[in-house]
Amino acid sequence: SPPSPPESPPPAKPVVAGIGLLLKKDPGDHGVLVKVVTPGGAAEADGNIRQGDELLAVDGQGVDGHHLHDVFDMVLGEQGTRVTLTMRRGAVQSGTTLQYGDHQEGEQYEVTLARKFLSDLQREISSQEHHHVE
Repeated sequence: SPPSPPESPPPAKPVVAGIGLLLKKDPGDHGVLVKVVTPGGAAEADGNIRQGDELLAVDGQGVDGHHLHDVFDMVLGEQGTRVTLTMRRGAVQSGTTLQYGDHQEGEQYEVTLARKFLSDLQREISSQEHHHVE
């Protein structure tokens, strides 16, 4: 019998990536807040999202009432794909100088980011945080 054709390699799994934010639940109103903007992530490179901002929606789907791990699943996706976040600017710390074009406290805004895979070092640092959205 003829030799069987060589097996093709399995398709590469998509790389799961995120936007470089640590999120937390606001115990008071159950909102989802930015705890940390991770250095080297897409959110830091964009420059709009700040610590204390509230995440309202991911790709138009509201996050209110969702568990934090569900919100992570909404944000994570294949590396290079885009995600649009609807945010609300958190309290601006006193003494902070607002730049022209900065969002005012309480102002709602949207940011579209390309998901980016974090390096192993950043992942190691991130893994120490329980509530991490890469």
